[in-house]
Amino acid sequence: MKTIYGITCSLLLCGVYASPAEAIQNVTELRNAIVHPTNGCGGAVVMTPAPGTQFANPVANVPQGVTPFFELAARRNVTWLSEMHCAKSALNHALVPAPTAGGSSSGVQNSVSQGVSGNWSGYLQPHTAQYIQAGWTVPSVIKPPTGAYSGSPSKYYSSAWAGIGGSSSSQLPLIQSGTEHDITPGGVVSYSFWYQVYGGTTDTGSSITVTNLAISQGNSVGNVALWDINSTNAQMGVCNFSLNTCLTFTVPNTPAPGNSVEWIGEAPSIGVIPQPLADFGSIGFNNACWVQNYVVGGSNTCSAIGSSPTFVQLQQYVFGSYQIIASPGSITQDTVSSAFSDIYIPPERVN
Repeated sequence: MKTIYGITCSLLLCGVYASPAEAIQNVTELRNAIVHPTNGCGGAVVMTPAPGTQFANPVANVPQGVTPFFELAARRNVTWLSEMHCAKSALNHALVPAPTAGGSSSGVQNSVSQGVSGNWSGYLQPHTAQYIQAGWTVPSVIKPPTGAYSGSPSKYYSSAWAGIGGSSSSQLPLIQSGTEHDITPGGVVSYSFWYQVYGGTTDTGSSITVTNLAISQGNSVGNVALWDINSTNAQMGVCNFSLNTCLTFTVPNTPAPGNSVEWIGEAPSIGVIPQPLADFGSIGFNNACWVQNYVVGGSNTCSAIGSSPTFVQLQQYVFGSYQIIASPGSITQDTVSSAFSDIYIPPERVN
């Protein structure tokens, strides 16, 4: 079922529009975008194409079954928002290492030890990269089993995202964007898009919630993150393809990202403490690829996730013991199609 779910999502986002040989007419190159300043959005500047155009696709070569983010948006003739409204969140999305036997962790970015972390579940490639993309369906979240977490949590959290940098030094930025899906003990759910730059001189401090791009359970969404070596701008984009509405923006003067790319289902953190994970069921990542050296105006080849990425599982303290409660399934067809499902694993009572 895990593989089937990933294939279904890939077809949903890509099947009708996966015709990269067909030229998109009336386009605006990313470097010629119209810029729109924002207030309170972590230094982000919104970008839109010239009226009557769509953004040109900067990725010419992709794995089988994958459509570039901007090409997919162009073929759907999406609306690009010219305004970005934001709210500062308390949540962080940096890697937290799995606790040691004594229950402590360093609380900073660090290499994933033995494929287990305190907050991430998914795949990463430990390579320098300057472009990443992914698509997924926003999951429906429910509360975890009663009593799984000690105390009285005020909310259960889950995130899905793709980013560049993040698995090594906190001095090198992690550039990421994604979706948030949370639920209160009373059963009230909330969904949102967000972005974060973690580390470096343009660190946003925590994630920035985007409040003017609607999102709900079951929506087909996509994201892209790239870093332009010439301008040193970090650029991110998020799309709700179910609403045919997208937003792309830059964070100027961002240092080069760290040496990894990742596709992650997550229990986000407040400070350095991972929060209780909502039962997200399954997140089917699809349309995933990455570019090692992104060249503005170039023909950039996007690679599949790959045949031997780092496999990361999420471990939390539930029902009085450390348990794996999220884990990625297999990658569809390995190197030719980049899709997999990240799976929530209900914690078990151990006594």
